[in-house]
Amino acid sequence: LTITPPWCLVVRAHGHSFPANSEQFVPSASFDRKCVHFPPCHVRGCAYQTVELTNTGDIPVHWAVEQDPTETFLCKPTGGVIAKGGFQLLMLRFCPREPRRYVKTLICALNNNPTASLEMMMVGTGCIPRLVLGGGGSLFFRPTTVGTVSSSELLIKNP
Repeated sequence: LTITPPWCLVVRAHGHSFPANSEQFVPSASFDRKCVHFPPCHVRGCAYQTVELTNTGDIPVHWAVEQDPTETFLCKPTGGVIAKGGFQLLMLRFCPREPRRYVKTLICALNNNPTASLEMMMVGTGCIPRLVLGGGGSLFFRPTTVGTVSSSELLIKNP
């Protein structure tokens, strides 16, 4: 078995100079909101939102997001480093598997320290439309000529 790597291989690496089990600098970062509400989404469809993670401190901040094991909610990218005064946009995806309300807390660990973490609620609803059309489910427009108008009414209910 021979493995040939691609010509260009991107490796993401970051580190620090703190010894093991020592206290690091206290990170200072924040999300641009406390809660993300996704629009109602069709079951097996997806809805997207974008949030901003800002480094409000004077030192770079390493961050990592805990992913949802059910994959109902997804965050991309999952981690990185934000320079002092900088920010990172995070893409959030909501993909419901059944028609119900979903609530999940997004946990973002800062500087590999579980006690220094940020939390943000994510809320979404999975829906299955059940439209009932009046008039037997059909709509008829009378033939018209140029400059005239034809109208018709149709009752649509989503019980």
